[in-house]
Amino acid sequence: MHLSLAVWFTKYPWQAAVIAVCLGVLSLQGAVLFVVVASAIPVLITLEHGSRVGGNVMLAVSAAMVGCLMWYQQPVWFAITYALVLFVLPMMLADLLRRTGSLNLVFQLGLLIALTSIAMIYVLVPEPTLFWEQFLGRAFEALSQSGIQFDESLVPQLARTLWGAMVAVLLLTVLSSVFLGRWWQSRVHAPGAFGQEFRGLGSGVILGVILLVISIVALFADIRWIDCMAWVTMLGLALQGLACAHQRKADGRMPRGWLIVIYVMLMVPFFSFVTVALLAGWGLADFWRNMRSADLHV
Repeated sequence: MHLSLAVWFTKYPWQAAVIAVCLGVLSLQGAVLFVVVASAIPVLITLEHGSRVGGNVMLAVSAAMVGCLMWYQQPVWFAITYALVLFVLPMMLADLLRRTGSLNLVFQLGLLIALTSIAMIYVLVPEPTLFWEQFLGRAFEALSQSGIQFDESLVPQLARTLWGAMVAVLLLTVLSSVFLGRWWQSRVHAPGAFGQEFRGLGSGVILGVILLVISIVALFADIRWIDCMAWVTMLGLALQGLACAHQRKADGRMPRGWLIVIYVMLMVPFFSFVTVALLAGWGLADFWRNMRSADLHV
């Protein structure tokens, strides 16, 4: 089915744009995962036909989504930011992937953009946590009026690192759309190519050191913006750990069943965080092993 969809999307890019708009509208109704598919369509078109056709498709989808959000009486800045992050950014990363052929470079650049975004929020916004405190306060008040009681002291604790959690979720959405678009393209032209590229994901030396420093500081220091960056760091290292798991499976050192268990655990609400933490530890260990290996070769 995915192969047939990929072939049809690449053959009829403007019809695919209509499908992307429909999926994007459905994602606003609560089907959040549809936004990944909607965003992956311009990614696929860009990889297949170049930035001009892919950019036109992306602009059409983005304009439609901005219009829908404004129809739902969302602020203009929110609608534009939504389109920029979930449609413009994946298309730009897809163009970079098309020019360089490096999925790992896209992965590393995505992490750097996310970390830089958090830094800019804490530099440009006077009270970054105040926004989330007000938002959570209104949400908790609405729930309390419905008969659901919450401890109001949780509001500052949740708001403390919510910027980091939000940026991490957006980064996962963006990377997922690029991964899906690239997987579709590989299904058409080179089956198995995406798997090989995904298994090669890694933070590299410089970015890996940055992630390691953030992890250590977050454990022993009480710094809000570092704690926010820790969310992105955990996501990046977890994806690297997941790539290691796929590599072990491809090498025959891990049964396929264990890989299925990992994905099932990632979907279970309580165990998902534990699984991500374990994968992040695996990714950190892989980075350290690569560093030791590079030192030995030197």
